[in-house]
Amino acid sequence: MTHSEKTQFLKELLAKHKGKENKNYLTWEALRADLGKDGLKKFNLTAKAAWKKLKDAIEPHCDAGMMFSEHFGQWYFSDGITPDELKAILIAEKGPEKINFLQALLTKAKKNYHKLTAADIKKIALSPAEFGKLLTAYPGAGLRLFTKKKGKTDVLYLTAAVPPEQFVVDAINGMKKAVTPKAIAEEVPLSNADFVATFNGMLVAGQLLVRIDEKFAISDVSVGDAITSSESTETDYELFRKAFDKLEQGRNYVRICNMRRELSSWSRERFDAVLSKLWYNGTVQPHAGDRATMTEDDVKLSYTDEHNDTYDTLKWVRR
Repeated sequence: MTHSEKTQFLKELLAKHKGKENKNYLTWEALRADLGKDGLKKFNLTAKAAWKKLKDAIEPHCDAGMMFSEHFGQWYFSDGITPDELKAILIAEKGPEKINFLQALLTKAKKNYHKLTAADIKKIALSPAEFGKLLTAYPGAGLRLFTKKKGKTDVLYLTAAVPPEQFVVDAINGMKKAVTPKAIAEEVPLSNADFVATFNGMLVAGQLLVRIDEKFAISDVSVGDAITSSESTETDYELFRKAFDKLEQGRNYVRICNMRRELSSWSRERFDAVLSKLWYNGTVQPHAGDRATMTEDDVKLSYTDEHNDTYDTLKWVRR
């Protein structure tokens, strides 16, 4: 076959695949299968040809629109779309599968953050920017990516969408040696400034207890009783739960804007403090909802956390 005949053959093969699968791209394994024994022979290839051999044999005969590109550790052959466009399509296709994998990582870690290992990153097969786009595309998953500088190295954390106090508690509970502020700061997915603000706030609230040694340095940090219960907010909890039960109507979720209206005598600060605490101890879980039916006032009455992420609906997790 001449060069032009091989190019035409590839065009027809891609057109046939698009007509069958409604996709103008395919994996190299699918390409090898579609070529079949006769097609492989046209390019002097065998049925067991590896991707590099396949690519090297076919690439010289591709026209301007055809190309090979690598995504998620897999080679693809496409026509009429750029690598970036193909990447976006694959993120949408593979999103649920990857979100499930990420959620499994957090479940296995038994805490609200997980330091991503080289093996994790290889399986995810996304750059930090692409990773961020994936999590943005699935806000209901309640996952975030945090990058922490450690010397010249970037450490990537996968985290749940929880208040920063929960990271501190998780770190303390997971440490077997004497716990110091420095050790906690090095462990948690927080910047130094955010950790200091969170740690000091927890001390003031009685959520942390510290011990000092004979040199007057903090020798140990532990979780205080105020982290799980507080007499001063007991009534607020009951009122919050009563409002939720009135509004849910068997669905186990409500609009946060409706909760605020039901508790209209509360200040925004009081409402947010109760919601944040219930979220922090795993009682409720806020979600980013569908705003198509929400008014401008509804959106204003949603809940915005310390990361400036906004949530519209609330689910009661722990009864």
